[in-house]
Amino acid sequence: MKQFSSFHSRHLPFIVRIATRNKMRLFIASSYQWHRQRLVVNPTFSAAKLKLMTALVNECIESFMDKLSEKCEEQADCNIYIIYKQLTMDVICNPSKNNSEMDDNDSDVMSKKLQYEEVISNVFLFMIAGYKTTSTALTYCTYILATHSTIQEKLRAEIDEQQDKYGSDYDRVHNMIYLDLFIREVLRMFPIAPKAVSRECNETTTVCGYVIEKGSAIQPDVLSLHYDPDLWGSDDPNLFVPERHLTRRHPMAYMPFGQGPCNCVGMRFAPMELKLSLTRLLHQYIILPEKQIQSSIIGNKFETKLSEIDTASNDGYQQPNADKLPSQRSIDANR
Repeated sequence: MKQFSSFHSRHLPFIVRIATRNKMRLFIASSYQWHRQRLVVNPTFSAAKLKLMTALVNECIESFMDKLSEKCEEQADCNIYIIYKQLTMDVICNPSKNNSEMDDNDSDVMSKKLQYEEVISNVFLFMIAGYKTTSTALTYCTYILATHSTIQEKLRAEIDEQQDKYGSDYDRVHNMIYLDLFIREVLRMFPIAPKAVSRECNETTTVCGYVIEKGSAIQPDVLSLHYDPDLWGSDDPNLFVPERHLTRRHPMAYMPFGQGPCNCVGMRFAPMELKLSLTRLLHQYIILPEKQIQSSIIGNKFETKLSEIDTASNDGYQQPNADKLPSQRSIDANR
């Protein structure tokens, strides 16, 4: 479907449409209003701006790691999903408090401004969009790492190999190929917001011989696409295989961030946040499975355990020791 002019609005339930009729946030804007806001917001997520944000994100990650260390010392159960949510909220709020460096002398941004009401609406949108989505993705990453030790070892090896190769954390994680494949596969198996890619037909249109009436809702079945063996080749789509993303696929086979002009504006920021968080976590800890880690329990709760890496040993690692930092992580993946 390529007729963007006929499908530029998101489909909203009636009650949501009424509640947001005076709101002007990017997610629900349409036509000229959406186009103007997108032009203003897009430069915020350019590669250059993301590179500037890296230090601010790392500040939040250090705070997150301190909280993990405290929990390990207490040797008590905790819900790591809650700690992940604290991390993602810190990441959202920290750049907003420290954006002077990014905004100075930026004539492109200064010449295109959002209206006051648009700013208020979009601040709310970014908090919602960047809070639970990324924390949930981190939780699924934790589950996969705990249940796939070989993959975790490959990731850790890549992290250590790249540790001193690049001058900035942004360049380093950007060049971690296996980490990128890992995150892509997590988001393929566990797309965080599949309903967000819905569209509404703005004018009666014919697509591939089918007449779609104005006002019709179009909802791609993202899960079916992500698990379609015809689209994903010989490897069982139900298995976690990061290497499958090395093969060129149909452009619409993978859409965790949507597709087309209305795709997620943070589709580069979110993976960067995931990569920075995971590299820091895996550099210090080994994630181990606990008693409630069966795959059938992914929709409810699962438990993992962190074991700290012994950087003083000859090879930098130690075998996981249940007596050392046996802090259990009881993670609710259904929130």
